[in-house]
Amino acid sequence: PSDLQDTWEWDGSEWVEVVPAVKPSARNGHAMAYHAANQRVVLFGGYDSKCRNDTWIYDGNEWTEISTAVRPPERNYHGMVYDPIANRMLLFGGVNNGTVFLGDTWELRNAEWLELNPSCAPSARCCLGLSYSALAEEMVLFGGSG
Repeated sequence: PSDLQDTWEWDGSEWVEVVPAVKPSARNGHAMAYHAANQRVVLFGGYDSKCRNDTWIYDGNEWTEISTAVRPPERNYHGMVYDPIANRMLLFGGVNNGTVFLGDTWELRNAEWLELNPSCAPSARCCLGLSYSALAEEMVLFGGSG
């Protein structure tokens, strides 16, 4: 099967396909999360004919690619989650070109990427589950492959 390039929205009772004029390339292995404060969906990376490190924002009408001087390296099968306490997106792990497992942590805040260097971090991995615990005010990672 080939990768898809469609965009769908849930209107509360059914899925509706929307067709923005500009959109990310058809891909797989990307990560997406909803930025609640900005009411935007953020997409990062994935694989089309190669690993990507592009960032796209969906505002409910259009996809817009944002370019930043600093950004995470190319990757797919990584995790991304919104941190409502710090008002930022967090990204972890993934794999580059199917051979290099990544264990880096990044934040996206105010349309700028910044690499974080936590004192304690999980091992490099891809295909992980990532969520945010508001009760503990921390990112929670489960499983993966590496």
